[in-house]
Amino acid sequence: MKISFFDTKNLNVNVHLKTYILGFFIALLVIFGMSVIAINYYVTNGVILRSAKTNIKSTNKIIEERVGGFFSSINTSSAFSVKLFKSGVLSYNDKGSLNAYLIELVKNHPSIVSGYVATPAGDFYMVNRLSGGKFSLVDIRRSREHAGSVESYISKQGKVLKSTGSDVSGYDPRVRPWYKDALRAKKRIWTDFYKFQSFTGIAAEMGITSAAPVYQHKKLICVVGFDMDLNQLSRSMRNLLAGDNAVSYLMDSRHNIKTLILASQIKVSHDFSHPKVAKSLNDLNLPWAEHAFGAYVKDKKAVFTYSFKQRDFLTSINALPLLANWHVITVRSVVSVEEPYKSYKMLAVMFLLVLLSIVIASISYLAGIVISPIERLAKDANKLRGLEFSEQIAESSRLIELAELREAMNFFTQGIKSFTRYVPFVLVKQIMQSGTVAHVSGESRQISVLFSDIQGFTSISENLQPRELMLHLAEYFETVTKVIKSKTGTLDKYIGDAVMAFWGAPMEDSHHPLHACQCALMLNESVEQISKVWQRKGMPPLKLRIGLSAGYAVVGNVGSSSRLSYTAMGDTVNLASRLEELNKIYHTSILVSEDIYRAVSDQFLFRMIDCVAVKGKKKSVYIYELLERGKSKFDRNSLKEYNTKFNDAFNYYRISEWQKAFDKFVAMAKEYQGDRLLCLYIFRCRFFLKHPPKHWDGVWDVTRVQTLSYYS
Repeated sequence: MKISFFDTKNLNVNVHLKTYILGFFIALLVIFGMSVIAINYYVTNGVILRSAKTNIKSTNKIIEERVGGFFSSINTSSAFSVKLFKSGVLSYNDKGSLNAYLIELVKNHPSIVSGYVATPAGDFYMVNRLSGGKFSLVDIRRSREHAGSVESYISKQGKVLKSTGSDVSGYDPRVRPWYKDALRAKKRIWTDFYKFQSFTGIAAEMGITSAAPVYQHKKLICVVGFDMDLNQLSRSMRNLLAGDNAVSYLMDSRHNIKTLILASQIKVSHDFSHPKVAKSLNDLNLPWAEHAFGAYVKDKKAVFTYSFKQRDFLTSINALPLLANWHVITVRSVVSVEEPYKSYKMLAVMFLLVLLSIVIASISYLAGIVISPIERLAKDANKLRGLEFSEQIAESSRLIELAELREAMNFFTQGIKSFTRYVPFVLVKQIMQSGTVAHVSGESRQISVLFSDIQGFTSISENLQPRELMLHLAEYFETVTKVIKSKTGTLDKYIGDAVMAFWGAPMEDSHHPLHACQCALMLNESVEQISKVWQRKGMPPLKLRIGLSAGYAVVGNVGSSSRLSYTAMGDTVNLASRLEELNKIYHTSILVSEDIYRAVSDQFLFRMIDCVAVKGKKKSVYIYELLERGKSKFDRNSLKEYNTKFNDAFNYYRISEWQKAFDKFVAMAKEYQGDRLLCLYIFRCRFFLKHPPKHWDGVWDVTRVQTLSYYS
């Protein structure tokens, strides 16, 4: 049964006042702060994205202009060269003028890596730029009687450093892509990417060529060609792209990549410090960039964003006017655009969090000044519910209401503290925590019951003044109470100098016989210490008689609606009381029932005393004496021998074999001198030998006999 002085069933508020106030303001601040962060985030992202679109558009425009400039320069050189050949200013046979013209052209145009002229007869003359400002000349003659070639190396100053001759049967300009495409188109063309012919022993590179046929009077006289150096193009635009995951490339309308001209910190399978030639973006391992042109074809927007695998990219696409269906495409990751602004965003968030912390701390401080006294009172009240008593409830307060509440709590604490001295502490704690009103009730529980009494208390009390008697009894009861509580027992009541206690209620105790026996032994030891003090004061010694029993009993609230008492009732309680009284007959200190003995016989020293029938109990019971280790004359081995002999004699006693029983008890008395229990049985056997009982069943009925005359 659980009872509480507080009605919590209708209590709606289940949070602390300080928590409620702080939570309310924190919620407002969090909502406000998150709104500011969200607005700042979306506004900032919008500004960043618009700025990034403008930036990538202008970057792509610059790239387009520079790429167009490269192509325009070669177109101009090609057109001018065609005019010179048509007008006769330049002639293939005038090698001096041709050589000077080509060297000057290649020298002044960084985008041109080589310039050359080929005739319909297969003759070929080329000027090629080398590193360090040097040039190589290749003169291939097929139309003459002695065909051959001359390869020369010229210094920066124009001096011939070395000339060699070689067999050129493996090279024919007329089968090269630039020559064939120009004749087929009959106008200036740009080739697709192809591998250049190397005449210097260096590995051939991939490139693009602008070639134009030269006609006089509708007769082909030669084809002029210029190879374009895309490395120089990429180097000139290296600083145009910033950040991670940015790339620019040229693409035709068939989604064929003409060249990757720019790349910024991209982790792919290619080294982008130089341009790479590929037929598709798959060759470059850039699937996210491959989607850019497809998105452009669908929406036809010059600047747009698209998503690829949950990542967003910005794209700008411009057409090249000089090259039909060619586009300059720049793609950049949106994450790389936003990356520089992360610190700004984090700074804004951190500032808001710091501001929020300052406001929360201020509110908490102010709330603490007002609410802390209330919280302390609430904590003290909660402790009181668990019967944790403080010397003083909270501290004084300047607030009148709090001061009155504190005073009321102090009075209430003193009342509860006094109440625990009348009712078992554990029961009061359950009443406080139960939340219900106590009422008459009871339940059957397995418990162990202890009754104790001071031997010869009447004679002791006659020699003491009432006040002195109460003080001595208070000292005795204080000691007994501490011992019982130390073994988790429930002190039921004081009856004069007697004490009743039990184990197993209200708290469950699966080892209640053990704790009861331990308590009985400790009571004897504690009272012995008190007795020594009393004897020094001239008082007679104290000696306890204790009875223990275990079994089922009714435990609960007994009484009326206006007055209740928590106690135990039943045969188990009555038996413990009778056993305490039987100590007088058997000259023992602690007698226990058979149920106690069976439960803990292996943990203590016991000897059997008798089989008796007590008042209020129809069935006879065996009773045993609980012996103290160290103070008894028996140890476990000697006690086992004693019990064997005693049981042998007692069995004859039970079946009316008085002589045999007498002889065995006498023999034991000689061996265990001073044993008053053996003397008692010798006296009984001698009496029954002279006066055989008329109705003997082996049970000593203490309810019907005070002397042996009942059996005669």
